[in-house]
Amino acid sequence: MKRIISFFLFFLLLITIFNSNAIIYAESELDTNALQLFFNKLAKMSEAKREFGALILEEYIYDGDQGIEDLKNVIDILITEEQKKVLEQYGYTVDDLKRELDRLKKWSLDDKKKLVQYIKDGNITELEALILKYEAVKVKEDKNINSDASNIEKEEELSTNESDNEVLVEVKFTDIDNNWAKDDIVFLAQREIIKGKSEEIFDPQGYISRAEFISLIVRLFDLKPLSEEFNFDDVNIDDWYYESVKAAYQNGIINGISENIFSPNQNISREQVVAIIIRILEKEKLLSKLETVNRDLGLYTDKNEISPWAVETMAKALRYGLISGRTNSILAPRDYTTRAEAAKLIKKLYDILNN
Repeated sequence: MKRIISFFLFFLLLITIFNSNAIIYAESELDTNALQLFFNKLAKMSEAKREFGALILEEYIYDGDQGIEDLKNVIDILITEEQKKVLEQYGYTVDDLKRELDRLKKWSLDDKKKLVQYIKDGNITELEALILKYEAVKVKEDKNINSDASNIEKEEELSTNESDNEVLVEVKFTDIDNNWAKDDIVFLAQREIIKGKSEEIFDPQGYISRAEFISLIVRLFDLKPLSEEFNFDDVNIDDWYYESVKAAYQNGIINGISENIFSPNQNISREQVVAIIIRILEKEKLLSKLETVNRDLGLYTDKNEISPWAVETMAKALRYGLISGRTNSILAPRDYTTRAEAAKLIKKLYDILNN
């Protein structure tokens, strides 16, 4: 029930964030049932405020996973200290409610549209039924994890430690607290999918090399070399990345910068990263299963800077919500990929593999 309540509270808070006159919570209300509080507040809210909050929600959640990630970033910017205190009195944090947003990634586009409409209309009955529909699916999934129904209460623990056997390592990075990709960096580092420059330094704005990024992809998808044949003159058998580059090349995931040169230590560009991601998703027959979003090359003023060989893969990555621009109008295809950007992309691939 706590997860259901937090989901309702999330939408109530979201609407207040995007309205200048935030809803005020009386002390007496903070002692009432949170679910009923949501219904009472939504019913009393003016039609204009409901519509404005719903329109903001609509702008983001129809844009696939990337839209939801963008909305989470907007919440960080706009949420007030007063709203944070309200959450704390219910036992929630902003991060808790941002995780509720992630649940929308599993919703169908049709149900997302219904959600927006019910909020606009203040249709409490249909809104409750819609959200409980997905809660019921979650409960069913948990029962499959453990036949003992009493263990459904452990859902939050399971969502953090994806299986009872998973051991998460402590993350001690001190330079990611204010980084937009912090949650993804921590998630991957806990599972030793990515590593920092040292125990305490991740260097999120630093660049990632071609060999480093390829090694992440090979590890995530468990790619294996197909033969002993290997033609890159600058990748030697005693290099730490030898097996990874070999596996990626033989599985058709990478090309060299020439026939015999891979340039493993060169920083990898955004368009190179995108090409690798599209190739691996197509190889694993996963790309066509993703929802498309309303984003294309025409949105970006620097689209002509994309290398000819990368135009198609860049267009696909935008269409399926795998990437976004550095800004709303700048794609920066030939810029180097930062370690934070790489973490965000690897986390997306992880989610695709595990959904």
